[in-house]
Order: sequence, then C-alpha cells, then structure tokens
Amino acid sequence: MDIIDNARFPLWKRIAWMILIWAASVCALGTITMIIRYWLI
Repeated sequence: MDIIDNARFPLWKRIAWMILIWAASVCALGTITMIIRYWLI
C-alpha cells in the first residue's frame, strides 16, 4: 500500500496537502473564536 501511495503521490504533494488542511483548520478555528469573542463581549 505504501509503495502504491508513494508512486501515485510524491512526498512533497502529501506534505503540501497536510499543510493546506492544517492552515484551513487554523483559519476556521480562528474565525469561530473571533465570532464567539465579539458575540459574547
């Protein structure tokens, strides 16, 4: 399975997807935090 994944998706592409998903989750959590903060204050 790892051999097929390595052949189909290069390492840099998998790292780029991980960074993209991480950045999107950080943006979503930051947006939710700002909404809650301005809503409660």
